[in-house]
Amino acid sequence: MGLKLRQILYMTPLGPATVLYDLLGNKVFEGAVDEAQTFLEETGDEIVETIEVATKALADAIVATASAIGSGLLDLIKGAGIAVMEGVENVYDYTAEKIGGKKVQLVSYLTMIAIMGFTANYIIQRITR
Repeated sequence: MGLKLRQILYMTPLGPATVLYDLLGNKVFEGAVDEAQTFLEETGDEIVETIEVATKALADAIVATASAIGSGLLDLIKGAGIAVMEGVENVYDYTAEKIGGKKVQLVSYLTMIAIMGFTANYIIQRITR
């Protein structure tokens, strides 16, 4: 892995100078341009190791955060599924209680509604063609 730094050159009364920043934006060197090469030769590997450690720590934090979000979403989905099932069960219980002994009448009404729906659909389809 090569060392990637951002370099900014500027002039001072004593001559050209430079500032070096690592990939994370940390200032790693400020001084004369000719001293920058010596600095890089002496501390280049140390800077690379520091960047690698920081990058690994950031990656671990991202993985932990994503895992926590995924776990929370899974719990939310499970809870929503259970709520839907309980809601369906409650609707069934309420309907069964209200219908009681009127099952024949209910079946007749549902059949009538179905026939009316199919008829309306047929008429609408014929008109729109």
